[in-house]
Amino acid sequence: MNRIILIGTLLIFNKMKSQNEINTVISIDDKVAASYNIGNAYLTFSNDTIYMEYESGRFRMEQNDYTKFSGYDEHSDVVLKFDYQQYCPQHKKFTYSISLEAILLKQRYFNISVYNFENYPNLFRNNHDYGFEFTSPVINQVLAKRNRRHIIPRCR
Repeated sequence: MNRIILIGTLLIFNKMKSQNEINTVISIDDKVAASYNIGNAYLTFSNDTIYMEYESGRFRMEQNDYTKFSGYDEHSDVVLKFDYQQYCPQHKKFTYSISLEAILLKQRYFNISVYNFENYPNLFRNNHDYGFEFTSPVINQVLAKRNRRHIIPRCR
């Protein structure tokens, strides 16, 4: 009987815990970002700002902020902003601002890859500082690459 109560309690706790998370994997320049790489993360929507903490594979937020986020229309535009600390080959700090539809962040998973174009001068067809591509169950987006070249990872 005690085991049933323990299992039930753990299942309820796990369900409550997962209700304030957005499952997101971030990779920068083809390297998966760790918790210590990502900071100052937040979402903006209209006049709302929701601050989040990144743990590898998910953004965590306060329960009331998650409830507010859940109420957003799926086709509304939200802006995901975060800082990235690069430690290899040299220490640099980057700030990214990425416009998305809310539906992408409400999926079971959302994988986003950000590329700093200074590291790939002949690979991408873009004149901005950075670009992103993503994978989700509902929509995928891929950056246009020149000559279908592959990305060669650095600092492995």
